Amino acid sequence: MAVRNPEALLNELLEHPECEWVEYKHNCVNGDVIGRCVSALANSAVLAGQTKAYLVFGIEDESRMVRGTDFHPDNKKIGNESIRHWLVNRICPRLNVEFCDVRVNGKTVWVLIIEPAYDHPVAFGDARYIRIGPNNRKLQEFPEKERALWLATGRRGFEDAAAEHSQSQSQVFEKLDIPGFFELKGTPAPGNEEEIIGQIAAAELIREDGEGGYDITNLGAVLFANDMKQFPSVSRKAVRLIEYSGTSKIDMKREKEHQKGYAAGFRDLLKEVEEKIAQPEEIREGVRTTPLAYPRDAVREILVNALIHQDFSITGAGPMVEIYSDRMEIYSPGGSLIDEDRIIDDHRSRNEKLAEVARNLGLCEERGSGLDRALGKVEEMCMAPPEFLMSQNSVRVILFQVKEFRRMTKEEKARACFFHCVLRWVGNDYMNNRSLRDRFGLPEEKYQSVSAVIADSVEKNRIKRASPDQGRRYASYIPYWA
Repeated sequence: MAVRNPEALLNELLEHPECEWVEYKHNCVNGDVIGRCVSALANSAVLAGQTKAYLVFGIEDESRMVRGTDFHPDNKKIGNESIRHWLVNRICPRLNVEFCDVRVNGKTVWVLIIEPAYDHPVAFGDARYIRIGPNNRKLQEFPEKERALWLATGRRGFEDAAAEHSQSQSQVFEKLDIPGFFELKGTPAPGNEEEIIGQIAAAELIREDGEGGYDITNLGAVLFANDMKQFPSVSRKAVRLIEYSGTSKIDMKREKEHQKGYAAGFRDLLKEVEEKIAQPEEIREGVRTTPLAYPRDAVREILVNALIHQDFSITGAGPMVEIYSDRMEIYSPGGSLIDEDRIIDDHRSRNEKLAEVARNLGLCEERGSGLDRALGKVEEMCMAPPEFLMSQNSVRVILFQVKEFRRMTKEEKARACFFHCVLRWVGNDYMNNRSLRDRFGLPEEKYQSVSAVIADSVEKNRIKRASPDQGRRYASYIPYWA
């Protein structure tokens, strides 16, 4: 969190009296006082909708006159620890804090810059604090503010934090794909840089830093970075594309990381994936075509889901696409917020702001309908159903190539039956023997084979009859949870 222009920052702060997110002190030698201030300022800044809070040494609080200070963070020790190290070890969760000094008419002012937490309220030692007027009080004494703070920290997600601090206008243009932003918006870029910056800030990809520069948010970096390696907070979130020669990881052909932001680089990523899953050319009705091993819409929607709904708090792991000779696997860090049996009809997003921007830019569908459409395309091609492998820390979706009914395993047939039943239910319809035959691409004489799949699914309580009065031959079915 390097400060590019400390003088501009101090001048901007001195325009404000002490408030929820700014506190002035002349001198302070008590570490506990500083710790309580950090907790209170960080928590109050969240409630005030501020992205940073400031504790300023060397300023008279009421007049805001520059008095200078004897305080120096490099010389201030508590026990054998520097004040920096002492604070970091006693603040929970760990915050991004930075001291910077400013010389004003020969007097020294120190500014402690605090970036609030976005997961839960900040504690110093065993207590959380909040600013009430000019005082720092224990948060538990104010239940309404405590409830509001928990709600506010829940809404303030990874997207809001700064990926890069104090960038000049030229650095913003260098590090973000600005033309790509306006292309996806479907509007021409304004004629001058100030208007461009204004629109990018309105989309919350950047924000003013109070020093005459801009912070690039994680939202901006993860969507529109020209090179994600330039942003430490998202550098490990680049999409890895791995191709294998066979059905195991033993024979890897090639691996590539796509370093552009998800929105800026999605078209190129999808194009490369499609090239790797392309089948031999066919000529249909005189037209040369290159079919894909998997439905284009299914690949696109599942890939977008992996990018948008991943858990960014899991460090060291990013989305991954693995292509084998018989299947394709798309991996996303973070456990699913939705139970596997409700993955089609339930719609939730871990990263609401990221999902909203992605929808506005046309990358993903409204109300989660993309996955419904993906599974519908799988059914149209009579493919084996995808498999969703969910753990506490990841979701892996496996797409299988076209497989005839007789070659599907019993588990695949049951999964196909359940997904088909849910899709019919979502479409305000019922599953029956005929609709499931069509899903498998089977003729009417295969009635008994499909009946066996349905009977097995009923026995395992995966589906149930829409009405208990229906005879078996003409029965219709709904998911077990409907």
